[in-house]
Amino acid sequence: MDAIPQVDESEYDALHDYLASFDSSDDCMLLSELDGFLTALAVSPQPIGEEEWLPVALGDPPVFSSAVQRAQILDIVRRRLGLVRALLRQDPESYAPVFWTDPEGAPIADDWANGFRRAMAMRDEAWLPLLENLDDSTLLAPIMALWEDVISEEDRNDSAFSDAVAFAPELITESVIAIHRFWYRRSRSLDS
Repeated sequence: MDAIPQVDESEYDALHDYLASFDSSDDCMLLSELDGFLTALAVSPQPIGEEEWLPVALGDPPVFSSAVQRAQILDIVRRRLGLVRALLRQDPESYAPVFWTDPEGAPIADDWANGFRRAMAMRDEAWLPLLENLDDSTLLAPIMALWEDVISEEDRNDSAFSDAVAFAPELITESVIAIHRFWYRRSRSLDS
């Protein structure tokens, strides 16, 4: 079993501080969106090289105040991506997304879901087997429920939909694990 990279709380704080600072690019993602983005990269059916995804995540071009800051931030981002990949392969029940929380401590997952979507968009066609599979396309439902422009205004005003959106953050961890398993099983069956 491979060693699982670690990222501690102080490193998440340093990454958050950088992303929200004037040191970063104006078009970089914030922490929760970046985590959704990295998670989608980790479960993507097609690999996406760092030279392609890094400018999407941290701005084009990424901006740093110093070489030391650049090395520190890139190390944390790479280790978070490695952590997500390793957990989903070796210990999926330990995977946890990084969400914002409201003042009462309830998770807010909209930014995370939009980050996931941005990474999916980098390989739209590769995701089609999941999206077009009637049985398995529901795996994305908790994530898609948080995409504002996917759901009609009429559905958003429906109380059942509102309840589903309220529970979506609680279902995202299971959804990510199931999506990872879907692509793993598919790649194994294609290799046979």
